Amino acid sequence: MKESAGTPQNAEAPIPVLYPDVQQGFERIGGPNVEKRARWLLRLAQSDFGSLSRGDWLNLWAELLAFARLALPFTTFTPSVETATKWQAVIRTGLGEMKEGRAWRIETGPQLYELARTERGLAVAHHVWEADRLYAHLKDAFLEEVVRTLEQVGERFRFCLRCGQAFIARKRQAYCTLRCSQTSRTTKYRKTSAERARAQRRTVARRPAAGRKPQTR
Repeated sequence: MKESAGTPQNAEAPIPVLYPDVQQGFERIGGPNVEKRARWLLRLAQSDFGSLSRGDWLNLWAELLAFARLALPFTTFTPSVETATKWQAVIRTGLGEMKEGRAWRIETGPQLYELARTERGLAVAHHVWEADRLYAHLKDAFLEEVVRTLEQVGERFRFCLRCGQAFIARKRQAYCTLRCSQTSRTTKYRKTSAERARAQRRTVARRPAAGRKPQTR
């Protein structure tokens, strides 16, 4: 495993674009100040979630999203206090492992991190798990970008009226290529010409033969 480089204690992390409630939570946990966020995390481990009011719980959820740097509207999905308590238990267990001199193992997608105390402070070692987990993680990231990209092109995402191929339209474009457009026009022209020819033949068939008077009753 390769030990990661240390991070300056007060290094400012990039501030994500957050929703107002989450932005306020980001400020409450210390904003870009690393030491303040670390202190907030340790206070979180000792908090009593059961005594929180509804308003306090919503504030805490906004802080959790801000800490994780998730730019989401916190009201989109608000988990129960029991769910957050499970997160808290993970922190407590990990801190307990390090207190006893063992490494705190944290799995996130394809990554395995090991946090351990050393004579020089906290050391973080990490390595990538097996390829299947890495590819599954990359697949999720890829599909999330698929959603974002197609959502942004919006109504310009269309299917060709001739061949059914998906394409991104320019203005009122209805066909994926000029070839499909021309083929469609040619097909319509031939169909119209054939119908016109049939109509003419029916008209001629209904006319009386030359030199013969139409029969009357």
